[in-house]
Amino acid sequence: MDLAVSRLTRDILSGKSDPGERLVEEQLTGRLGISRGSLREALRLLAQQGLVEYVPRRGVRVATLSDRVVRELYELRTVRRSAPSAVDGALRGVSRAARRASDDPRRRAAAARPPRSGATGPAEGGRGRR
Repeated sequence: MDLAVSRLTRDILSGKSDPGERLVEEQLTGRLGISRGSLREALRLLAQQGLVEYVPRRGVRVATLSDRVVRELYELRTVRRSAPSAVDGALRGVSRAARRASDDPRRRAAAARPPRSGATGPAEGGRGRR
């Protein structure tokens, strides 16, 4: 269904489907290779986005979009596409920081050392081990 939404969106925004053009379910299911139920769900999502309109007793048609709406849709698509790369970049930064921390021999030794039992540290009023 996601593929159907993206293909229909691309067709509408590229002008392949004209504003006001009636979308015939039988033709779309054959072209996209999906069931009528999946197509109807895709069309419902496109209607929520304002790309198609349901016309009573007529079916679904491509919405007439103003220049402002088209610009907003392209901006949303740009943000949507860049979000995964921003998350990937943040994860790479965390991974680099973890590698740097594991490369520090003192930190590696401290992590490998079992916790001391019975030792008193400065927080407990003692001077700790020497």
